[in-house]
Amino acid sequence: MALNTEFFVKMSIGQKLLIVAALVLTMGLLYYLLIDSKLTKEYNDKQTQLTEKRTDLAKLETVEKDKEKLDRELREKERNLEKAKEKLPTDTEMERLFLNISEIGQQNGIQFIVFKPQPEKKQQDLYIEVPIDLSFSGSYRYAMNFFYKVTTLPRIVNFTGIQITAGKGTEIAVSCKAVTFKFAAK
Repeated sequence: MALNTEFFVKMSIGQKLLIVAALVLTMGLLYYLLIDSKLTKEYNDKQTQLTEKRTDLAKLETVEKDKEKLDRELREKERNLEKAKEKLPTDTEMERLFLNISEIGQQNGIQFIVFKPQPEKKQQDLYIEVPIDLSFSGSYRYAMNFFYKVTTLPRIVNFTGIQITAGKGTEIAVSCKAVTFKFAAK
């Protein structure tokens, strides 16, 4: 079918404008239906994805900050554990502790009669009590100095059941239990 242009030429300007407006409107509607609505939907989907990604990123940044805080806390706890281990000797350090107590006694004029480690007693899951029966003689001043110096050792040593009796001359006889602790490794 051939397009008859004479028909368009004979039309009035109003009719021509009406046809052009209808064509523009039809093309605009087709553009909107076929292209723009798809692009708008894609754009909205991408905006939603972007918002979700930003939310995920904010969560990850919060987790990262929490991780750094937890890492600092963990390092602090590890330092505290190491400090606690200094006060709670291990098996190999127990011998050195016994030697330190013995040396302090000798340096303070103490004569040991009994120096007998007793069986260990596990307390909870963290530490083990190591009692030592002690019996010694010396002057009162030397005995008190001995107690003081032993309690100032870096290791924890408690004295219990202290019994003091008069000895020969100015000496006293002391019997007690020294209790130290060691770390209960899991």
